[in-house]
Amino acid sequence: MPRTIYLSQYQSSNTNILATFDEDFNLATTTIPGGKITGSNLTTWREERVTMGWDTLRDTTSARIGWNHEKNGIATYSLQLSDDFNVTAGEALTFSLANTADEPLDFTITLIDKSENQASLPLSHIALLPQVLKYRMFKPPLGVSFQHETIFTTYVFPLADFVSSNDGLNLETVYEVRFNFDRTAMGEILIDDVGFINHY
Repeated sequence: MPRTIYLSQYQSSNTNILATFDEDFNLATTTIPGGKITGSNLTTWREERVTMGWDTLRDTTSARIGWNHEKNGIATYSLQLSDDFNVTAGEALTFSLANTADEPLDFTITLIDKSENQASLPLSHIALLPQVLKYRMFKPPLGVSFQHETIFTTYVFPLADFVSSNDGLNLETVYEVRFNFDRTAMGEILIDDVGFINHY
């Protein structure tokens, strides 16, 4: 394969969705009833329609999340599961991300159970989030500047990998998924389609 950036996005029909952000523009609600979203020290936090090239709107909404350690310290973005949302050992955490910056990004994903046991993995456990991809519609000598289009890539984290980092985590009582923006000092991303998928 050529040395370049490869992105893939997909969603399985058996995904147990936690948040797609399509149901409303209330920052505190999840797609599943009874869930809750919180954030701290974020420089950007809003839900918005995603744009394609030429500013065409896609028929989907995502959460735009930004952070800056120098201004606000380490930021977090958390999704709390409803009481009847069940997680099992054979599943994987899945979500889609898009970068808005010119550099790759890394941060930490943490699962927390009701006994406050935590297990964390860096995004780079799967792969860094690649920089925004730029393109130019017309070749030189036409004086057309580079543009970029929001391209998501799907991440799948087997829950067994979290347990390997802390075997005290009880998957059956996991109630929170937390994104800790602690590994890259500044960035802004789009998050979409957070949920759990049967992995085996």
